[in-house]
Amino acid sequence: MNLYPINNRGLYGFIDCRGNQRIGYKYHGAKVLTEGLAAVRLNRKWGYIDKDDKVLIDFKYFFASEFENGQAHVASRSNNYFYINKTGLRIRPKFRQEKDFLSCYGDLNLGKWGFMKDDGKVIALTYEETRNSSEGFAAARINGKWGYVNSMAEPISEFMFDQVSKFKEGFAAVKLNNRWGYLNTSGQLTIAMQFLDAGDFLGELSRVKFEDGRWAYIDKNAKTIWKSR
Repeated sequence: MNLYPINNRGLYGFIDCRGNQRIGYKYHGAKVLTEGLAAVRLNRKWGYIDKDDKVLIDFKYFFASEFENGQAHVASRSNNYFYINKTGLRIRPKFRQEKDFLSCYGDLNLGKWGFMKDDGKVIALTYEETRNSSEGFAAARINGKWGYVNSMAEPISEFMFDQVSKFKEGFAAVKLNNRWGYLNTSGQLTIAMQFLDAGDFLGELSRVKFEDGRWAYIDKNAKTIWKSR
């Protein structure tokens, strides 16, 4: 179960995916609770709590990320970054690479970008810019506009967007004409271009900014679960 940070007068608490407040406003900073832990800040130091607001890792970091694949990126000083596990022990990071992963690849002589497959083969060396794949899909730019390709580097969407994000939970945030919406893995616009800003889906919800300047969380059906005052 993920919990999502909400802000009231400079203090942060947490809601669940239905919008019910689970942790009161008490922290000076907070990030989404993933894999059972949430990074929270008291004064200038970050630590980690669980869903019941129990401190699991003490407040001693100047930076702390969300947990992913059992590890989090933290900093004990401004120039000392490293990874920890869920008990707070310093570890050597392990990066899990998805099946049929595409790495962005640039040929400086041609001035073109494409992708490198797991076997080292370079494909689709036709773009102005490319990005690493996520959930089997990668972003690419041509004629100044972004779109997406699948693991075979075949386009799944039109190349029409001004900005794009990586796929998370089957959705990718895309920007056109100063508004953000969301594509699904079929390349269809399933959440209309209506937001001033839009983040990635983490679990069931994503954080967005509405026309009135208020931040909110929406679900995958574009239903507003919580909205700031």
